[in-house]
Amino acid sequence: MSMKFFLVSFVVLLLIAGGCATQKIDNESTPGIAELFQNFSTCQLNTFSHIENNKTAYEKLGTYKKIGNKGVWFDTKQIDKNSVDEIYRFETPVKLHGLTIVAAGYSFFKGDGQGYSGGDATYWGFYFAESPKEVYLALRNKFKSVADMRFMEHVYVNMKVLQQDGDKRFDQGSIIEDDTSQKGAKSYFNCSIQYKLVDK
Repeated sequence: MSMKFFLVSFVVLLLIAGGCATQKIDNESTPGIAELFQNFSTCQLNTFSHIENNKTAYEKLGTYKKIGNKGVWFDTKQIDKNSVDEIYRFETPVKLHGLTIVAAGYSFFKGDGQGYSGGDATYWGFYFAESPKEVYLALRNKFKSVADMRFMEHVYVNMKVLQQDGDKRFDQGSIIEDDTSQKGAKSYFNCSIQYKLVDK
């Protein structure tokens, strides 16, 4: 066989290997995060109990703390005495389908009876090193809740209609928005449950 044939074959093998490597990188995920994110992305408060009940599967992702009687979330700390925002930075950034998660967030707002909601509101989520569009495009084929998002006024949104909970109603859902408040982050993928006071 000619040297030309061997060279062409070698180049083809390199291209195939390179394609496989690229695909592997694109789909790279830290063990445990895809399963945790699947549950998280439903934006149910039982995410916290799910993590607590399966902590051994997620213990390599980071450290956790109790969230009232709901379960556990990442061990976030208040970063500003005048803010309710709490942050947990991963010692080693977490990979999710090729994306990079640099931190987790948590916020609880006590309702004051004023404004849009008036009731309590809980936010929790992940800070990504990629833009909202990059996060959406990478995850839409992996998670139904992301596929159901709509682009509205610079953010990707999947909020449920107002739902009844006893004598209260609430909005529940997720948003991917621009956020550079955390070092290395470009976006924040967060869930929220916002209660609205209902006149009796």
